[in-house]
Amino acid sequence: MAEAAHIEEVPPHLECAICWKLLLEPVSVPCGHTFCQGCLAQALGYRNVCSVCRAPVPPGQAVNVLIRSMIAEQYPRALAHRRQEQQEELREADDNAAAQRREEVRNDGPSDEALILPILRSVKFALPHSRVEHDTSGQDELAISQVSGTSEVLHNQ
Repeated sequence: MAEAAHIEEVPPHLECAICWKLLLEPVSVPCGHTFCQGCLAQALGYRNVCSVCRAPVPPGQAVNVLIRSMIAEQYPRALAHRRQEQQEELREADDNAAAQRREEVRNDGPSDEALILPILRSVKFALPHSRVEHDTSGQDELAISQVSGTSEVLHNQ
């Protein structure tokens, strides 16, 4: 916890109103409220309204680069700590999902007919119009039975 003592004090106006943590990839919506991009995406998955004032929020909001750069310049240690927290949360969620898939496979048993689908593990998302290539050499494959609907993770070696 000695590490936490060296993190800058972040003012409340730079905290997300959904997760109550430092804004990570801040997105400002038309009503003026600002959220983490991931938090907003999750909230808009339920309803297309602002989580604070319930004003309508159209899809496709861009990151507010001014707020993002201000946070990066004024609170670099707090931002690094927040990014590390997010990576740990993603890793934990990924591990939990993999364990759940393994449990489902164990309960349903093996299958003769299977469809193999890749499981992409990437923090960056490729948009349909993007020309960015991703290295998928270390990805796992997901076997889904067409008959019973069971699934199994196959690890590449």
